[in-house]
Amino acid sequence: MRRGLLALLLLCCIPGCVSDHDALARHEEEPASGGSGGTGTVGGAGGTSGLASGAAGSAPEGGAAPEPTGADAVTLLHGVVDAPHVRFCFARVVAGAPEQPLDLPDPAGLDFGEATVLGEVAGVSFSHDDLLPIVVAGEPSEIDGLTCSEAVALARAYEASAAGGTGGHSGGPGGVGGEAGTAGVAAATNVAGSTSAGGEAGTAGTAGTTGAAGAAGSAGGSLAAGAGGEAGTAGAAGTSRPLVPPPPVRAQALPMLPRGTLSGGYSTLLVARGCMGGGTLHSGAQQEDICGAGYAPAQPTLAPVLVRMSRLTAPGVLGLVAVHACSEDEDIDVRSNFTGESRGIAADVAPGAVAPRRPSLEYAGSVYGVPPIQGMLEVVRSGRSSPVLTQTWEQGLQLGGLSEVDDGRTYAIVVVGPATTVEPGSWYQPARLTVVSTDPGSATP
Repeated sequence: MRRGLLALLLLCCIPGCVSDHDALARHEEEPASGGSGGTGTVGGAGGTSGLASGAAGSAPEGGAAPEPTGADAVTLLHGVVDAPHVRFCFARVVAGAPEQPLDLPDPAGLDFGEATVLGEVAGVSFSHDDLLPIVVAGEPSEIDGLTCSEAVALARAYEASAAGGTGGHSGGPGGVGGEAGTAGVAAATNVAGSTSAGGEAGTAGTAGTTGAAGAAGSAGGSLAAGAGGEAGTAGAAGTSRPLVPPPPVRAQALPMLPRGTLSGGYSTLLVARGCMGGGTLHSGAQQEDICGAGYAPAQPTLAPVLVRMSRLTAPGVLGLVAVHACSEDEDIDVRSNFTGESRGIAADVAPGAVAPRRPSLEYAGSVYGVPPIQGMLEVVRSGRSSPVLTQTWEQGLQLGGLSEVDDGRTYAIVVVGPATTVEPGSWYQPARLTVVSTDPGSATP
């Protein structure tokens, strides 16, 4: 296996693995401890993922029934806010170094909010292999027909091409002007009229032939290759730099999953959330509300929410839990509204957490408006009354790959996207609620 390619892949800039450290006690044989994942490169495995447990192998307090186990099941969910379409890949980590990415049984990517159930991966043992999850973002036409190795290689090629042509942050194929390159030109002169203080619309016209759209900024010091404003329009606008799209294909790694994390007879949910960054299409105070704390285009916040889902059920009732996997920094409540009456599903769900710790097993699906699918799902900031996000059950089921819910089974409602109070925008995806089965082997497709 060639490891050179992976050793050059993007930094996995993950400040911490988001997880519910106070959830149900984990099985004593599970090797992955709750906690934060470190940073690292795809060539260097990085940190490990903490686990938010919604299921446990030991009996809970109070003599309640123990959590049942079953066949290993893994559900992958796309919650990357600045990527309309992604693919998940995995690489085995041997002696601390990732091997080439392995293809998943279903090579198709996921649109934002969609989920898929991961089958067996050829060449991988969930029980014995350390695994590095990799997220590849790009248009379906760019990445869905490729092997995972090809998709990762393409992302690295785009990044190298952009960095080589700009002297700054990745811009796109062919070096379409980067942050440091364009800013350097503006700081050096008022003639280019694109970014320096005091650059006026009239003076920029004298440099209108120096690069039209700022393409191919070589190293940030050349007027000939800099961000000359076309007839002074950039100077007139007073922008600090041209807006540059992210590379068409991006790839970043999540923290490593130690052997056994996805096995042991449990059902596990892995949500990729946050933003991958790149380019300079956006700025402003709302960035952290959209992508999470600490985000900037050159500082990705891509991180996992890793949840062990409960298989507890009760005859004749619909089991429900909620997972908080959006950028909202406040606790949320999730409820269902049917014929004007709201029914609580989960209260005070903390960021990165699953709640309740044991599924709500109170009502039949008809009370929530499913089936028939007539009810609405609502998200409310804890302590408030008015919903900040409303969506149909039907859309949530479609995103989770389900056609209906059945009494006698349990489902998780996963909230992904930016903070629920953020208005729709052009470069990020809106908040969504996705309904997935906590026991996908028994779910109705």
